[in-house]
Amino acid sequence: MVNFKNLFIFSAMAILTLCFSTVGVCDPVINKLTGTFANGQSVVLDGANFGPQGPNLILYDDFEGGTTGLTIPLTSPRFGSGWSAAGPNAPVYSSVAHSGNHSMLTSNNGATLQFKKNFAPVTEAFVSFWVRIPDGTHFPATSATKTFPSGGFWKMMWLMDGDGGYNSDNNIVLGSFITANTWTLFTNNDGFNMYQEPYRSGSNNWWTWDGWMRHTYWLKGGANPEVDAGSAYIHVLTEGTKQIEYNGPFVSQGPFPFPLFKAGVGNGVPQWNRLNVPGYIAPSDTNTHPVYDDIYVATGPNARARIDIGDNATYGLCKKISLSVPTSWSDNKLMVNVQHPPGFNLGDTAYIFIFDSNGLHNTNGYPVKIGTKYPEVAPAINLRGVESK
Repeated sequence: MVNFKNLFIFSAMAILTLCFSTVGVCDPVINKLTGTFANGQSVVLDGANFGPQGPNLILYDDFEGGTTGLTIPLTSPRFGSGWSAAGPNAPVYSSVAHSGNHSMLTSNNGATLQFKKNFAPVTEAFVSFWVRIPDGTHFPATSATKTFPSGGFWKMMWLMDGDGGYNSDNNIVLGSFITANTWTLFTNNDGFNMYQEPYRSGSNNWWTWDGWMRHTYWLKGGANPEVDAGSAYIHVLTEGTKQIEYNGPFVSQGPFPFPLFKAGVGNGVPQWNRLNVPGYIAPSDTNTHPVYDDIYVATGPNARARIDIGDNATYGLCKKISLSVPTSWSDNKLMVNVQHPPGFNLGDTAYIFIFDSNGLHNTNGYPVKIGTKYPEVAPAINLRGVESK
């Protein structure tokens, strides 16, 4: 059983150490926005302390442009190099969408529909995605609505090394329900590298049967990946309700700081180079239809750097958040393709948060109005008819 008191002590120590060394020095600062702040538009953000380099974004897919029920092509992602393969069955478009009109259906008629993404070997990765169980449908491996199974029959995403990495090489499952009140990150390597958090119980309840949830994971191997403790950022947003967050050392049962990689497994090289989406769905009935949307994947150094748009000036109080896509990054200037959360109307105020590669962000969100062109031009003053004195 995990001792969560110690876990949060580890987390607090990690955060305090970082803050004491950097507050007032390295926190990102936004000074100006240029461009029209609307979905799909490119804007420029000027400021300071963004970090010299941004993330290596290998994939962003919002699954727009298709037709409900048809197969999603490998070229679907709007940014990045596309999906590498599908199989054994390709996902199809669903009309149950988080943003836009479509999402990715991952189980149909009892069969798993899966994409695979290959990338250059890394020991650091950032993955974010929205997920839900559509109304009136079943959680995988169950036969009734709003019911959990007895074990880990749905692995939401799966990082691994190689095509068969789930079975022998270093791997880690990004989110799986395993037993009453417990979700986990874990590997198939003899139960090694387990992180547990009772997200479903008491005040930590984040699961909802009635809407979308955003899962965000950042994992980084230690200096010696097979010996030194890894680092983890785990964030779940139940849209419209709350956030749950962990930021600190990767911990295994105990909890103890723990390496993210295990010596002597697979090919003996500590690395990830494959992401399966979904990781695994057990054979399920014909009323099982989990859907994913707005999938964002970055790998390698600086993977944690990003741009989030929220509905509150304080990040921890946001109940709607979406990732935007950086297309150019320097320490004092970003070019960004805007993706604001669904439900905003023209003239509504949103807030921009820039995260550097250490996870630091501007304390107060930078306010912008949806649909507004910046810099705003003051209205002209009509002086006709004004008497001179």
